[in-house]
Amino acid sequence: MPLIRVEGKDGVRLWKMDGMKELATPPKKATVIGPPTKLKWFHAPNEGELTLFIGTATGFLLLWQQNDVGVFETTVSQRVSEQEILDVAIDNVSDVVRIAIGTHCGTVQLWNYKTDGALTPEYSVRMEGSIPRGVAFATRSRMESIIVFGFKDGLV
Repeated sequence: MPLIRVEGKDGVRLWKMDGMKELATPPKKATVIGPPTKLKWFHAPNEGELTLFIGTATGFLLLWQQNDVGVFETTVSQRVSEQEILDVAIDNVSDVVRIAIGTHCGTVQLWNYKTDGALTPEYSVRMEGSIPRGVAFATRSRMESIIVFGFKDGLV
């Protein structure tokens, strides 16, 4: 089901492309979790659920999963940083989804999300003198590497 999204100070809104019908989303909590700064779609190959990963200006990571009737529900709402989430990368490894996060305070984090709803930290590294504006998983490597793109300094 193709969707479009709108983000900003009013939060995230989703529409079905055919008919432009707005879909039900979890209640807006922008005063608590801050405005969204990064959104990533994920569709697990073995599951029918569509998941939206949302990073916020106050360091929260939200996961919205679409249930059987097409309504999105919050499955995770956790503060993972004291500062803004600048980027999120998703990688699926068996029953674990790996989530790489770049934050405005110069930290790159790796989290594991299991299909049972558990979000657990794997590691966190501070990039001294750099702000990780973009993160991605290395797909052509046998190593489990995260590529980091620096903001303003050009570091990779």
